[in-house]
Amino acid sequence: MGPLFPDAGAWPTGRITKYDRAVGDYDKAIDLNPKLAKAFRNRSVAYDRKGEHDKAIRDLTRVIDLNPDSPRAYCDRGIARDHKGDYDHAIRDYSKAIALDPKFAKAYYNRAVMHFYKRSYKSAQADVNAAQALGWTVDPTFLELLRKASPDN
Repeated sequence: MGPLFPDAGAWPTGRITKYDRAVGDYDKAIDLNPKLAKAFRNRSVAYDRKGEHDKAIRDLTRVIDLNPDSPRAYCDRGIARDHKGDYDHAIRDYSKAIALDPKFAKAYYNRAVMHFYKRSYKSAQADVNAAQALGWTVDPTFLELLRKASPDN
């Protein structure tokens, strides 16, 4: 099963894109300050948008090395792993983000989607409930897909 809500995906090869330029700019920033976590994080977004998920994961791992208590870094790495199709590791990253910040609604929602992909519908529903309790607006399409897929139907 492909991504439930795919983003723009990778750009065609052979074209210099705004993401290529961004990677170059963040390379320069990192050369100037190799401990600048924000530059690694921003470069990871550009890599992810280019479809270079392993590079995005590598940069986000560096962000975590620099700031191991950042729930956002774990959530971001989970997103890159999701885009790569590595749902088990994405779930681990979302779980770590939640352990660091139990009120991180986006991490609950993202983990719910991963559980859905893995057909763990009860876990997906529990995470949806947690995300909604924290104020996250869950996509109605996802709620309907989860309702239809749940074995209690």
